Parts: sequence; C-alpha cells; structure tokens
Amino acid sequence: MISAGPESRLIMRSSKVFNRTVRNECLNDNWFLSLNHARELIEDWRNDYNNVRPHSAIDGLTPAEFAAQRQEVFLNLVSQ
Repeated sequence: MISAGPESRLIMRSSKVFNRTVRNECLNDNWFLSLNHARELIEDWRNDYNNVRPHSAIDGLTPAEFAAQRQEVFLNLVSQ
C-alpha cells in the first residue's frame, strides 16, 4: 500500500481546483462544433489563464509574471 503524504494531498487538492475551474469557466460555457474548434477555444482559455489573468494565490500576479519574477530572483542568487 502506498501512503499518501501531505504533499500528495496538496497536489490532489490543487488538481481538483484547477479541473473545476476549467470545467466551470471553459467547458460548461462553450458549445464545441468540432474537435478543432474545441482545441482552439481551450487553447484560448489556457492562454488567458496562464498569461493574462491574475491569481490570488500568487499575490495578484499572472503565472507568467510570477515565473519571470522567480527567474529574476534565481538569476540574482546565482550571480552573487
């Protein structure tokens, strides 16, 4: 039997929250006319979610801004 530690519970919770968000904001709001149409709409939603929309969990930054900020901090630490 595999034991589920606190990390795996956090990952499971995060996955459930993300899946609920995708379902409520993208899948339930669109009528897909074809597989290609679904891919286009989902890609548009994913791009908005990752690059445009601020997230409260990362202090109101977009994921792209947060990643750039973390990379800058890392590069500053490495260059010292």
